[in-house]
Amino acid sequence: MPEVARRLLGEPQRIEAGGNTWRYGTYGSMAVNVGGERGGTWYDFEAAEGGGVLDLVATKLSSDRAGAVRWLKEQGLIASRSAGAPRIAPRVPPPKPKPQQKPVPTADLAAAILRVAVRADDTAARVYLAQRWTWPPPGIGPDLPPMVQWLPAAAVAGLPTWPGRGGRRYRMGLPAQTVGAVVFAFAVPGTPADAVSLVAVAADGRRLAWRQGKSLTFGPSRGRVFTARDDPGGSLWLVEGECDALALTLYGHGGVVRSVGGTSGYRVAGVAADPDNRPVVLVPDADHVGVAAVTSLLTGLPGRAVRLAPWPPPSDGDPARWLADRLVERVGIREDGGQDPASAVAGAWRDVLSDVARRNGLI
Repeated sequence: MPEVARRLLGEPQRIEAGGNTWRYGTYGSMAVNVGGERGGTWYDFEAAEGGGVLDLVATKLSSDRAGAVRWLKEQGLIASRSAGAPRIAPRVPPPKPKPQQKPVPTADLAAAILRVAVRADDTAARVYLAQRWTWPPPGIGPDLPPMVQWLPAAAVAGLPTWPGRGGRRYRMGLPAQTVGAVVFAFAVPGTPADAVSLVAVAADGRRLAWRQGKSLTFGPSRGRVFTARDDPGGSLWLVEGECDALALTLYGHGGVVRSVGGTSGYRVAGVAADPDNRPVVLVPDADHVGVAAVTSLLTGLPGRAVRLAPWPPPSDGDPARWLADRLVERVGIREDGGQDPASAVAGAWRDVLSDVARRNGLI
């Protein structure tokens, strides 16, 4: 495959997976696997097609497989039986050693945050998630999953500092108007949570920006997942973000729902860490990167039942946006019927949750 790729496509735009995957095309949308478990295969995410070496040659030369074989013989890449020519071994780059994961200096801080965090249902965390159309407001619907916690602002003063460059020590600087932070807890499946992501919010549920960005993350991240629901009897649902996972949980599918922290976590955090060999349902964000990541898993997990989610998310959104679109529609219907905005929002949530319960045979 390396020689075929070079002669048909040229040198790769970039190389990934320890040298095993070469990227070509728009934004690297074509993946050619020159080594590893999937060596000798390729997939073009824009054209939604792929296969082995013969398929690549036939596609790029617009020929059939017999024509592809003739080209390989002409190039000296496979032996011609009549000439008895020796086969030329492909030049496969040597695999790079996997880097050892270094200890994360903020792991102790993540553990300290989890020790002082409390349940989030009666806090501004619930208001924040309701404003994002990700979880019902107080008094409507189920309690938040245990992996969602609340860090009171008063508890921050007792947390340890964490190390920075040049031997400096850093202390968490809360944004102005902060009453606390939503805590999303992450763990390797089957182990206690040991990493957190924090979102600071005001009393009215508005998200506040830290100096470093919209959220802060402490503790190790690789291989960790946020588990929004853990029902061992169903499928393994994998989605990119925490709010998307909460929205998917609300929609009533049985099974385990995990946020894998972005496209790179689908395989490492989502599937490889699952010991029960559950059927896998992939729920990508509706963008090029998300669709490309899950499409590669559809063909790259032999022995696993893998499929895409049964409904299409909006063309410019994700599961949380999809749920929000349904709720906004219901709010508009109720307001047209004369309800005030607050009552319309509460009623919209009840409408959607009733639809879910009815569809799942709960009522």
